[in-house]
Amino acid sequence: GVIWYYSQVEEKAYLKAFFRSLSGCFFAFGVMGLLTLGSYYGWLPFSEWILGKNARGVHISGSELLLYLMAVPMMLISELCIQANVNKRNLKYRILVPGIAVPLVTYGSALGGRFFAPDIFTFPLCLLTGNSVGALLAIWGFFRVHRPAWRDISLVPLPPWKMIRYSFPLASANIFSALAARADIFMLAGFIGVRSVEVYTVVCMVGRSLTSIRQSFENILLSAFSSSGTGRLTAKVKHYYNYSIWLVMSIQGVLLALIVLFGREGLGLINSQYAAGYWAMIFTAFFVYANTITDFSGLLALGLGRTAIVPLSHVIFFGVNVGLNFLWIPRWDTLGAALALGVANMTGGAIYFAYLAFHHKNLLLLREYWLSIAAEALVLGLPVAGGLYWKLTPLANGACLFLSVGAVFWMQKTWYRRFNSLISGSLSQPAP
Repeated sequence: GVIWYYSQVEEKAYLKAFFRSLSGCFFAFGVMGLLTLGSYYGWLPFSEWILGKNARGVHISGSELLLYLMAVPMMLISELCIQANVNKRNLKYRILVPGIAVPLVTYGSALGGRFFAPDIFTFPLCLLTGNSVGALLAIWGFFRVHRPAWRDISLVPLPPWKMIRYSFPLASANIFSALAARADIFMLAGFIGVRSVEVYTVVCMVGRSLTSIRQSFENILLSAFSSSGTGRLTAKVKHYYNYSIWLVMSIQGVLLALIVLFGREGLGLINSQYAAGYWAMIFTAFFVYANTITDFSGLLALGLGRTAIVPLSHVIFFGVNVGLNFLWIPRWDTLGAALALGVANMTGGAIYFAYLAFHHKNLLLLREYWLSIAAEALVLGLPVAGGLYWKLTPLANGACLFLSVGAVFWMQKTWYRRFNSLISGSLSQPAP
């Protein structure tokens, strides 16, 4: 909402809406924080229902819980300030705060405190310290980029109605999907056992590493998709949509080939028992690669202000995920869980694609981009298929992959110039 709303109003109105949103988030956090503390100390009638018979908890003290709660508003400030800067095409604080400052201060103080004051520098305190430093940097970046005046600051804890209408479906759907996305873990533990959960967690961590590539583009693309402020699918937005899919899938394709050819040996280096999850890792990575299309369809829907479709997509995702896990986990163990999650993500994302195609009476896909994606997949797929079929040595696989990656980079260089000329020449009008 913070990113999208920027395209809907003027700068001064946006700054006032931003501070109202920040106040509203603090108000919501204050309510949830009081409920958390009340549940922990047994002040509320439903405390035992939430935390079990021992309402005071087992693994965490009251002071540690308070430190964890104090870290949350620091994370909140950082995230909102960084998102607001995306609209100004300022991304350095996105890298500096969560990528450098927060982990450096958090883990640095934890390591230093272990030697000098282990009783004082507990991890909750280090987490609070790291996120406080991150929040200060994010605030500094926000004030440098936006330069708000005192009259722009508002403490009214209620965002504008237009922003609420946009964000509420997202918030409600995200809370629901947080549980739905972990159905595979719960069902693996119930049907197979804890060992499968451990293997599945590790292989999914490797397979989903491709997701971080897509996520690094999300904020700037959401800003680009919503920049027209018209809620229409202009030709330029359509080119951005196809170009971003091509760019991300080009990078992911190379990493997917590496995982397929060398993933089994890599899992064995971590622990020999993890090698059994090789195919689960392959299919997890493959679905992350293939679902880039549907994931960016969801991002395009958000950029065009079509958030009403979000809850439906998450409900369908939940139903497909749980249903397929029931069918496939007892039969295929971790592979069944990976297949179920991948198909569920693809089905939920297809809802966005179908909705946009129907609403705008447009298939969204442009021929030039998809021919290039298919050509790159073919060039990378040949050495992968050959290595799997003939069971080549790692050295031979590496040599073949090196040649194919070189060919792909040469193709990308050519297409990069072609696609940028297409984007520059596209007109700001509804796409045909």
